[in-house]
Amino acid sequence: MGAFAHRETAMNFLHSLTGSFAQPAAENPTVAMIEAAYRHHGLEWRYVNCEVVPEHLAAAVRGARAMGWAGFNCSLPHKLTVIEHLDGLAPSAEIIGAVNTVVMRDGLWIGENTDGQGFVEALRPVCDLEGQRVTLFGAGGAARAVAVELALAGAAHITVVNRSRPRLRQNQRNRRIRPLATGHAHPARHRHRGQRHGHRPVPGRGRPA
Repeated sequence: MGAFAHRETAMNFLHSLTGSFAQPAAENPTVAMIEAAYRHHGLEWRYVNCEVVPEHLAAAVRGARAMGWAGFNCSLPHKLTVIEHLDGLAPSAEIIGAVNTVVMRDGLWIGENTDGQGFVEALRPVCDLEGQRVTLFGAGGAARAVAVELALAGAAHITVVNRSRPRLRQNQRNRRIRPLATGHAHPARHRHRGQRHGHRPVPGRGRPA
């Protein structure tokens, strides 16, 4: 019985690997949060911060595949350029045009964008997004991801408020986003206009640009 129990609890010294590709990488605290989550769920996985310069990104992606990584995060400056090294994109990542998470599925690197997914999941317990009119403050990358996920979740109209016009115009020209929901954009001095029209917005906050 003792020998059987020992075999059942034998340690596994080959852990599943995940990590992050970024430059700089030393200031990224994700490793502490992810490894804490792995321990909490009893997963024999590891998360490694990797400093990857842009000219070595392709080699890093090939190396992760060669070493059997389960996936990795991409932070600046790789969220756009990593796409050319992947096998496919999830629907929201394709619309947003940026990737922050890459997952190995059936032998293929698939790019995801989780910025908006986390925001929407946090809203679901307190708000039914179907048919809602939403006011979103900010028009940067994270805000764009939130807008896409809100539209995919059924929001009917999205008003974007931002302190400068160029990023607003850039998002308005994105034809991958426009078909999902109606909407309009305002510079910050018009931030109360949506409320004067009588709808009750669901507020969201992205990074201003």
